[in-house]
Amino acid sequence: MMLRTLVFLIVILLAGSYVGAASANTFNFITNNIVQDTSFRLTASLPYDRQVLAATPQAISLTFSQAPRTERSYIKVIDMFGAEVSSGEVAVNGPTLYTLLPDLAPGKYMVKWSVHCRCAEDIELSDMFHFTIKPE
Repeated sequence: MMLRTLVFLIVILLAGSYVGAASANTFNFITNNIVQDTSFRLTASLPYDRQVLAATPQAISLTFSQAPRTERSYIKVIDMFGAEVSSGEVAVNGPTLYTLLPDLAPGKYMVKWSVHCRCAEDIELSDMFHFTIKPE
């Protein structure tokens, strides 16, 4: 299998140089498809950005491409008046960082988060999103 991949790469590179298109970008495109993607990124959130909910979610959960650290990571839920309504405690379950929520009143909420990966580079990601709990 490795030999077949190597032969494929050599053929593509030779063909590219023959046509004059074997640039660094072509080589990176070919090799990046073979090497596993190891970048640390957010892959899902519950609730998702701008989601309108009928009731309080049990938790805010953020799922990443790799397991995050709980140390130095946070999820803050802030109501429309600027008050933090989450406990600030986070937990990890596999690649998911989450915080449990108390019952929330209807209204708009902002979720601010910051997280570090368990990788050697200690990559930090942070962002925010909003959700709404509609009145009954």
